[in-house]
Amino acid sequence: MKIRTRVKIAGALTVCVLLAYGAVVLHLDRNMSHLAREVKEANEFVNKISILRNLTQDYLLYRTERAQRQWAALYDEVLRLLESPEYREFKTEHGLGDASQKLKTVGDTFSRLMTAQQTGGADHPEGQVRGELQSRLTTQLLLATQDLLTRFFNLTDEINQKLIRTQRLISFLDLLALLCLGLIILGAGVFLQRAVVKPVLKLHEGAEIIGGGNLDHRVAIQSPDEVGELTRAFDRMTANLRQMNLSLNLERRRFYDVLEMLPAYVVLLTPDYHVAFANRFFVERFGEDRGLRCFEYLFGRTEPCEICETYKVLKSDAPHRWEWTGPDGRNYDIFDYPFTDADGSPLIMEMGVDITERKRAGEALRLINRLLEIANRQTEIAPLMREFVAEIKELSGCEAVGIRLLDAAGNIPYHGYVGFSKEFYEMESPLSIHSDQCMCINVIKGTTDPSLPFYTPGGSFYMNATSRFLATVPEEDKGSTRNVCNATGYESVALVPIRLGEKIMGLIHLADKKADMVPLEKVELLERVGLQLSSALERVKAQEELRRFSKTLEQRIQDRTAALESALQDLERSNRDLEEFAFVSSHDLQEPLRKIANFSEMLGEQYRGRFDEQADRYLGYIADGAKRMQALINDLLAYSRAGRGELTMVPVSMEDVLKGTLNDLQPLLQETQARITHDPLPVLEVNPYQMGQLLQNLITNAIKFRGDQPPRIHISTRRDGGMWVFAVRDEGIGFDSQHADRIFKVFHRLHSKDKYQGTGIGLSICKKIAERHGGRCWAESQQGRGATFYFSIPV
Repeated sequence: MKIRTRVKIAGALTVCVLLAYGAVVLHLDRNMSHLAREVKEANEFVNKISILRNLTQDYLLYRTERAQRQWAALYDEVLRLLESPEYREFKTEHGLGDASQKLKTVGDTFSRLMTAQQTGGADHPEGQVRGELQSRLTTQLLLATQDLLTRFFNLTDEINQKLIRTQRLISFLDLLALLCLGLIILGAGVFLQRAVVKPVLKLHEGAEIIGGGNLDHRVAIQSPDEVGELTRAFDRMTANLRQMNLSLNLERRRFYDVLEMLPAYVVLLTPDYHVAFANRFFVERFGEDRGLRCFEYLFGRTEPCEICETYKVLKSDAPHRWEWTGPDGRNYDIFDYPFTDADGSPLIMEMGVDITERKRAGEALRLINRLLEIANRQTEIAPLMREFVAEIKELSGCEAVGIRLLDAAGNIPYHGYVGFSKEFYEMESPLSIHSDQCMCINVIKGTTDPSLPFYTPGGSFYMNATSRFLATVPEEDKGSTRNVCNATGYESVALVPIRLGEKIMGLIHLADKKADMVPLEKVELLERVGLQLSSALERVKAQEELRRFSKTLEQRIQDRTAALESALQDLERSNRDLEEFAFVSSHDLQEPLRKIANFSEMLGEQYRGRFDEQADRYLGYIADGAKRMQALINDLLAYSRAGRGELTMVPVSMEDVLKGTLNDLQPLLQETQARITHDPLPVLEVNPYQMGQLLQNLITNAIKFRGDQPPRIHISTRRDGGMWVFAVRDEGIGFDSQHADRIFKVFHRLHSKDKYQGTGIGLSICKKIAERHGGRCWAESQQGRGATFYFSIPV
């Protein structure tokens, strides 16, 4: 059974006992109250009846009026109480129903007694009889009064007995209730001892064992109640805690492994400068602390470092970041955080990231950016080398820096240097890879061996103590190199190739009389600089070559331009001569042609029929040829005039020009029944005569190549940027669009002269007029669907 159920039953039983006890006690208390009230009432009657008896005796002794009145008043009061509603139940309950009647009998007897006393004395004849009556009435009155008093005395004793019995009963019930409660409490104590206290003590013992670290302990109380459930839940909790502890240990181990694998150091520092924890990175870099304070075993100091910023976090209680140079000479980016240990003591968690390579890369990047800026600014090798040498000297800190460049002959002279003496320069600059032997030659020729300690995989040579090294080299091996640097007193020497792909263009030479001035990191940085230097050199060489080529090309262009200008002048002169010749020839041919035409016509008219038919036909050929020759010469004159002389430009309404042209063409329009329409035309600054000729040629061309229907021609215009574009559209026979350019050439025809008359010059004149006005002329068409001729004139 569950403890809760048992507690409920015990509680319910206790409540029932208490309720029963309370109900009985309450009932008995009410009875006692009732009995006490009845005792009070009975005592009140006893007192009053006793007083009434006493007053009766007083009256019988003294027979005073005062005693009579007191007796009468008390009698009325007692009678009123006995007959009141409050005392009816009391009288009925205790068998005093006749008490009122007996009291009235006492009253009547008293009245008779007073009457007998008032009617005469002892000497009266009836006195003796009355005396006996009074004596008898007195006796009756006293007996009746005593009877009432006795009855009320008995009633009082009876009620007191009931009250005593009730009090004894209540005392008994109190003892019984106490006994029941004691039994209940005893049972509850036994139950709690067995069901709660012992299991709780066992649970407490188990908690102590588990708290001591034994997570395998189990309480295992096999009971179906809540304590059993609690212990089973406690055991499950312990199992879960054990599992969580295993997981936590695993996570802690994993975290520890992560700390151990971090490429950064992590330490916990106490306020008194001791190392509470250090990961493997820190130990590998700086060694074990051996119980020493950090400044003692890191730097061998006896007091904290002045530049240390770690302990600022204890004052600010905020993270702090700073940079530190460790005892290994490397740079670390430090992150310090306030940390609280498991026991509440303050610690500092510090993480340091090695940023040496990043700083070197940053320095290299800054140097390379400066070199790029120099390379972009300089366009000649000499100033480029001077600035490069100055930058490299500032970066390396070496006292002497030079740059050798390999030329086509195999020489490696210095093209820029600083710090080397004049004697050293004059002795070293003339070296050649073909005739000399030294480390510079090995580096430039690429014959270095990376397995040797003084060569790098990038092909550089470096040495930080030349005298100490040469002391280990046999004398017979020293002759293979010149050893000029060591002889000059340079202890630190570095030779870094300037590479462009696989090609070595030269080298960077560093030298210093102090040892350890060219560590490997600096040499590797200069190897990257060498790559940038080679690109800059290649670009500057290309620029110099380009400048030389540009000068040559510029001279050739000038010569070619002069030749073209001379040829253009000759061409313009030739064109003028040709135009003049065409004009003069066309003009001078007019007269002979008129004579040929006139005389051949006269000969044909006068001698027609005198010759044979063949002769007449020959005369017809002569006359027709002369007419065609005359038309051709006229067109040539028009074409020549269109391109000669200065144009007089005036603002002209193109509608007026069109109206004049249509008036000139009126006979042709009437003959062909041509219909010409147009849009509103603008006012332009043009030569009105040539514009009229251009429109006339296009309109006559559209009429000439009409179809079977009367010609329909429409002239429109539109604004296109800075040009007015005119369009002359017809509904004639059209042409193939592939001939759109050919038709504007002189003497080019698409049809035979027998079918369509003309010289083939009209459209050429249109094109020439449009071009002289700063525009152009073109056409669009499809065979059998008409054609549209365009020309543009500037606004």
